[in-house]
Amino acid sequence: MRPSVVVVFAVALLNSGCGLFNSSKKTADVPKAAPKSAYHESKYDGDKEEEKVYRGSRTRQVDILDTKLDVKPDWEKQYLYGQAIITFRPYFYATDSLILDAKGMDIKEVSMVNGGGVLPLQYSYDTLQLHIGLGKMYGRQDTLQVSILYTAKPNEVKGQEGSMAISDAKG
Repeated sequence: MRPSVVVVFAVALLNSGCGLFNSSKKTADVPKAAPKSAYHESKYDGDKEEEKVYRGSRTRQVDILDTKLDVKPDWEKQYLYGQAIITFRPYFYATDSLILDAKGMDIKEVSMVNGGGVLPLQYSYDTLQLHIGLGKMYGRQDTLQVSILYTAKPNEVKGQEGSMAISDAKG
């Protein structure tokens, strides 16, 4: 056999067996999963299709590191007298305030705890949220402690509904 015939035969053999020299040969089609969106997703359940809608969480302003509670229940009145000491730091951006959910409470006093002493803080309360002014801007490297003296009155919450997850408005 001539050397040129051997080379042509070897190329033809490689081409048909491995597909190295055949650029027109297609690979098997692999079905790709549809991309999932973080904002909208459909769930198919038999003949019924249910749509899920994205519901983002509240923007995180602070990182609560610790909560210490000192409470005393009044079983007859169904009140809870308490003091909460909340240790936190600004989450990312500097802040001069702290907003806490506080439903059905009487707020008695709010103060900053620093080195054994307390500094009274300005606050406002709208029966749903406690807005605390910290007096100056603090960055994410600062760790702060706030003390809140309160009376919780969960059975006196009127005219409010809970959510889908928690049907009661007490909190």
